[in-house]
Amino acid sequence: MPAVSVEEIVALVSGRYDGPQLMVTGAATLADAGPGDIAFLANPKYAGLLEATAAGVILVSESVEGNSPRWLRVSNPYAAMAHVVARFFATRPQPEGVSARAEISPSAQLGDRVVIGAFTTIGEDVRIGAGTVVYPNVTIEPGSVIGEQTIIY
Repeated sequence: MPAVSVEEIVALVSGRYDGPQLMVTGAATLADAGPGDIAFLANPKYAGLLEATAAGVILVSESVEGNSPRWLRVSNPYAAMAHVVARFFATRPQPEGVSARAEISPSAQLGDRVVIGAFTTIGEDVRIGAGTVVYPNVTIEPGSVIGEQTIIY
């Protein structure tokens, strides 16, 4: 999974974070998290795990007492974690090759290693850069230019 800066996560969840700038590489529970992971505390029943967790970043409610440089304060840690996981750490099975079920204009230009999912429509004069992945059910309008190593859902 790609690494994500804490700064990006703070912007996504509209949180407040005063700790070190680091890269987050995964999401885990408080009990299972490592230094590169983000975890969350939504239920006070698990507050005892805050000190013991190895998580690099912990989503906590604005109302949690105390302070830690690892805490990212948000209004709703459960919802914030759901947003973080969906945006940065949810994996989808990647299509392979160019699907026979895709509709691609003859004038479209596809770079090397481009992957096109089923039921995708690519319009006239589209240019797609090398290494780009287009997931199923996407429409790319005529004349669009897409750079290299892009992922489109």
